[in-house]
Amino acid sequence: MPTHNLFLRCMAGSLAILILGGCGRREPAAPAGSAPPLAELPAGSDAVECTGVLHPANRFVLRARPGEELEKVAVAPGAKVQAGDLLATLSSPALQAEWASAHEKTLALRQELTKLDALRWRKTAAEARRTEIRKRWEIEESLRGKIEGYDPQIHARELLEAQHGAEQELEALNREIASAELLQPEIEAMLGLQEQRIARLGERLSNLVVRAPFPGIVVRVETPEPAPDGVWLEVHDRNRFVVQGLLWQNQLAGVAPGLAATITPDFLSAARWTGTVQSIGFAALAEPTRSFPRFPVTIALDEGTEAEALRDGMTVSVKIHLSPRTPAEP
Repeated sequence: MPTHNLFLRCMAGSLAILILGGCGRREPAAPAGSAPPLAELPAGSDAVECTGVLHPANRFVLRARPGEELEKVAVAPGAKVQAGDLLATLSSPALQAEWASAHEKTLALRQELTKLDALRWRKTAAEARRTEIRKRWEIEESLRGKIEGYDPQIHARELLEAQHGAEQELEALNREIASAELLQPEIEAMLGLQEQRIARLGERLSNLVVRAPFPGIVVRVETPEPAPDGVWLEVHDRNRFVVQGLLWQNQLAGVAPGLAATITPDFLSAARWTGTVQSIGFAALAEPTRSFPRFPVTIALDEGTEAEALRDGMTVSVKIHLSPRTPAEP
């Protein structure tokens, strides 16, 4: 019996030693959601590298707007256009009707101001007639003593009736002019508003004739109905491109706008383009599986880059040179 108990105690001790030994060799578990290591920079590195996507620096998108219809398209996908070339013509019956209505109101207001000018002219003419009648009366009176037997009363009735008619006309004209002058400031203010409205509507009507804002390539044409996203036509700048890339936080040191960069397009390793750092943006929110956000960087390709080889969406490798001088061509 004692021997059996001793054996059991020895077995229990051995198991405890094995368990403790196994726990000591267990590897620590990685915390959930830990971030992958950041991009490592070689000691003394004079450049940082990242990947990016090529985009045109300028895009022109013609989108459908309420009340507008696509009347005519003057280009096809793949067409090259110069600044000012006709792209499409739109129509807007509602806009044209609104412009016609505003134009009619403007004409009516101008006619009201013209009536006031006409009243003033009629008043001037009536005053001139009254003056003429008074002069004729003075002449008749002056002839009384100069011509023997001349009686001015022969023409008195005619002159008195003419003068009375002139006075009545002047009174009526003065009343009309006074009423019109009271309304003149309001009419002029309304006319100014209508003219501004016509100018705005005219600008919108002129936009119905759509022209290319820059030299580009037509990459998309949707007819007769716009695409589900509302696009009728899209043009990309064919002379200016930018690269949109992302930098880790530890890569930001020394990176600033104005630094030179070398761009290598993927699958075209023989091609080398040069560019300049244009801007560094703010970091977006970190992804759930990453603790460290990345920062967007925009690099403008230098002028003179072969535009025929560039396409929107191409992936590229970027090397930003931390030295302010432009890197030598490879």
